[in-house]
Parts: sequence; C-alpha cells; structure tokens
Amino acid sequence: MCTQCGIGTPPVQIGTSKEAAYDELALIWNRRVEYRPTDQHELASIARRQLTPVDIPMLLDAIARNAMDWETRGPIFAAMAAQLSRPASPAAAEVPMATVLEDAGRYRKLVRLAKVIYVDGRPWIRFEPLDAFDAELVEGEENAFARMDVFVARAVDALEPQLD
Repeated sequence: MCTQCGIGTPPVQIGTSKEAAYDELALIWNRRVEYRPTDQHELASIARRQLTPVDIPMLLDAIARNAMDWETRGPIFAAMAAQLSRPASPAAAEVPMATVLEDAGRYRKLVRLAKVIYVDGRPWIRFEPLDAFDAELVEGEENAFARMDVFVARAVDALEPQLD
C-alpha cells in the first residue's frame, strides 16, 4: 500500500527477484483508475507559482483529481485558470528603478574585481571566485536557489565594503 495516497495492490510473491515482483506490481499499479487526490499542500504550491501556458496540463490534472472541498478549492482553481488565460502584460517585464540602481552598484563591484589576463596572447577577463557563504538562504526561502539572480546578488552585496 502506498503511504502517500493510500492506494494498494494485491500481494505479489517475490519469486526469482525483487525486480520481477516490482514489474508485476507496476502492471497492476499503472492500470489503476483512482489517481492520488489533489491535497491542500499540492494546491498551495501550484497557487504560489507564476503560472504560464506550459502549466495548463498540470492545473487540469489537479482539477481532475480534486475530489473534495469544492467550495473552498473552486475559487482557487478559478483564480489559477484566470491567471493562465490572461495575456502577459508588457509592463510586467519592466524592472523598478531601485532594482536597476542596485544592480548597477553590483556591476561596479564586479568590474573592480575583474583582471585582464593573457592566454596565448589573447586577452581574457577573469573574476576571482566570490565567497557565497553570506548569500545563504534564510529560513522560509525554499525556492531561492532556483533564482540564481537573487543568490548572486546576495553574494556580491556581501563583498568587503572597501570594494564599494
């Protein structure tokens, strides 16, 4: 029995190998018609994402597997569907001026760290490795490593003050 969804299979003898038993169970498991129901945690993680048209199959699957609490979950599904149906706004691509200025300051720090080296007579720009220890995540930021720009910005911000 699966501990996550509660769906079980009939017992299967482990004959010659464990893998053969798993293969037999897989044939039974993949024919099931009762899929794992959408739970509250899965729904919350989908709702926190910025949905794009690529996410339509995932959302439709979550709606199809939802078997309870339509009064509460229905408006959440509706809001996610509305987000998917809206065209992307060109204004969403604009970056606030404060962010542009912060990034410009980081760029200047990095330029000060740059060194020109010559390899086979050809100039290359090299940056010394930056210590990213101070860029580590704070509790509650489970997805910040996926945002490389945030991680790199924190590492650059943590550089020694004399580089400012």
